[in-house]
Amino acid sequence: MGDHHAGMTDFARILSTLRDGRRSAHGICDGCLSELPGMTGVGLTAMSSTSVREPICASDDVSARLERLQYDVGEGPSLDAFGTSSPVLAGDLTEGTYRRRWPVFSTEAVDVGARAVFAFPLRVGAVRVGVLETYRTRPGSLTEEETLRALLVCDAAMVLLLDGDADRLLAGGGILPYRAEVHQATGMIVAQLDVSAEEAFVRLRARAYATGRTVEDVARDVIGRSVRFDDDPAV
Repeated sequence: MGDHHAGMTDFARILSTLRDGRRSAHGICDGCLSELPGMTGVGLTAMSSTSVREPICASDDVSARLERLQYDVGEGPSLDAFGTSSPVLAGDLTEGTYRRRWPVFSTEAVDVGARAVFAFPLRVGAVRVGVLETYRTRPGSLTEEETLRALLVCDAAMVLLLDGDADRLLAGGGILPYRAEVHQATGMIVAQLDVSAEEAFVRLRARAYATGRTVEDVARDVIGRSVRFDDDPAV
């Protein structure tokens, strides 16, 4: 009973911290980070599938780059956490296990300064709505206390999402609006190749990675009609 009461007290305090920062997307992530001692950065991403995702906030540039990297290459802890509905805790991205699991992500994430990455699914019952991902510059697994605290932060973030804050922030804050262009370009590739939206997105992402560009850059070229996928002899 005492542990349950303490947990509820912690949750109420964490929720209060996040509510104080919800006037802006950046403030929400700053609130999450302040409740995760030992972490270097944190990001929140709304998701309806592994290929349909919208970043809500990132506390720093590295967190934003980790989210975009996974979006571009199609692998990484947040995708696995969403897909399995379970936390994915990578205490050292230089370990062979993670090099094999995410060969591109693990290498590039370490290069930008993330040595350990921890991703937690955001759920309402059985419904998955996104991921909270946090990283730190030093290796090391999470302790049980750190894991439990991260789960409380996820629950508090979910309360804000259910309050409609995510919709307000995405609609009014101008947060990474390039994703709308990616969706539009994906639809155009569907029409050009007569393939599913999932396959069209995979092809868009593959083109971006092969040419060393971001997905949104290639998407803008598709929308501007300087790139057509039905002109590609490799298709």
